[in-house]
Amino acid sequence: MHHAPCTLQFINATPLNQRIRVPQGLDKVAPEQKRPKELYQKMRDALNATGRPILYSLCNWGVGQPHLWGQQTGNSWRTGRDVFAVWDEHTARDVLKLPGYLQSVMTAIEDLASYHRFAGPGGFNDPDMLVVGLDGMTPYGIIDSDDKCPPHLAKGQCKKGDYISRELWGKVGGLTYTEQRTHFAFWCILSSPLMLGNDPRHMSAATKRLLTAPGMLAINQDPLGQQAERIYKEGDVAIWRKELASGDHAFLLFNGGSTPTDITTRWERDLPELWAANRKPVKREPPCTDNAEVADTCAGWAKGGECAKNPGYMRGACPLSCDACPPAKWEGEQATAHVMNAWEQEHEGEFIAMYTAMHVEPHEARVILVGFGPQAPAFMLGPSERSAAATKSSAAAEAMDAPIARGSERKSTSRDGVLLLLPQEEHAVRAEAAGAAATMTEAVVTEGDSSRPLRSHRHSVHEQHFHEIGPPTLGACAHQYGPSLLLMYVASLTLAGVIAYIIRFVMRARVAQQKQRLIKRAAATPP
Repeated sequence: MHHAPCTLQFINATPLNQRIRVPQGLDKVAPEQKRPKELYQKMRDALNATGRPILYSLCNWGVGQPHLWGQQTGNSWRTGRDVFAVWDEHTARDVLKLPGYLQSVMTAIEDLASYHRFAGPGGFNDPDMLVVGLDGMTPYGIIDSDDKCPPHLAKGQCKKGDYISRELWGKVGGLTYTEQRTHFAFWCILSSPLMLGNDPRHMSAATKRLLTAPGMLAINQDPLGQQAERIYKEGDVAIWRKELASGDHAFLLFNGGSTPTDITTRWERDLPELWAANRKPVKREPPCTDNAEVADTCAGWAKGGECAKNPGYMRGACPLSCDACPPAKWEGEQATAHVMNAWEQEHEGEFIAMYTAMHVEPHEARVILVGFGPQAPAFMLGPSERSAAATKSSAAAEAMDAPIARGSERKSTSRDGVLLLLPQEEHAVRAEAAGAAATMTEAVVTEGDSSRPLRSHRHSVHEQHFHEIGPPTLGACAHQYGPSLLLMYVASLTLAGVIAYIIRFVMRARVAQQKQRLIKRAAATPP
């Protein structure tokens, strides 16, 4: 499924002290769309005046730099063009000749690399909906030059100024499974709204497992609500880090190259404050000693000059006495951290000074949780170990009864609220097969700051309302309705069960009524 550029339903973004950046393909938009800050804020004030719970999502494709003022205006804001199921800009532009209003997954990620400080509780950068589970998409648009015609069209079928329909363009693009995992991992660690671009009625088991990976969803829905920051980049290797409410950190280790590589994160470089606070003396590994059989005589031999006279034997039998021990693996004091695999939710062990992800495939992203202290990262363990995070979530949810405030009272520095999806027990979506009862999921915008302009009360999937226009749909620009993580998927599964239950209830009631009529008729009929 794909859509045209969103209409001016809601408008967003204006520069503060920077030049307006107009994404490729959007240079002819109306002037008011290039400077939409005032219009969006007028809409915000009008929506607030209704007194209804609202999740306000802004869509102007990043024109006007909405990341600079989105927190004071709404709950999420698009940061760029529509994302297409294609990996990089070279493939999008040079190979597939896609229209200018579409961009690749990697381009969308790159846009967010410098936006981490603008996102936080109650307001998030939105790089567009997910393209996981799609084996291609169907673009369309007007050709702006002869060399931009779809490459698979025969000569004469396309020229500058022609409109190429979906049917004529056909399905193109698509991501490998590794690229889909990386795409989803980035959206999770960037705290981006997670909205399905695929048809949840016809997804494969592999796609379902990917989209419902509890460890990844927990990172996306972490109560602290911080966006990951890119802290290291060398060549095609990049490391992103996200702070979590538990005090632990999520790391994404990304190989953007074309060959496998090892990627190392070092505590001293990538977590300097925690490294300094947790440093302790460490032993040489492995310890270096003289051979036990000659240990008593090694010191005497060394004093007699045997280390130089007979170096081959002495360095092997008496390395300690001959000062021939290999260099210490760790110099000075080092910090030790627990590392967990976020995808598999497996504890990989304790690591001194660093962790190395081995043989990271091209376009692959490894996601780990790093925690210092006696226990592994808490929210990845059992329910009892997650009690602290659960307490934070509950406390935040209680704050939702604060009155809706006007936009002029908005405090941009609030860190108390966060957009959450809270299943009954865990930050995970556990949907059973279609027709079975699905775990009820609630969409919550928690508000620790009573001046938050827009918020959403707790509702079940069936009760969630974002504004008077109606609930979100799968139609064009459905992503404007905010970070409703997998709501469409869960709702579709749950709705089938609800309909089946209603039908059974009505049929049973009719049977009971018919039985009562027969009993009365039999009683009234003389023998």
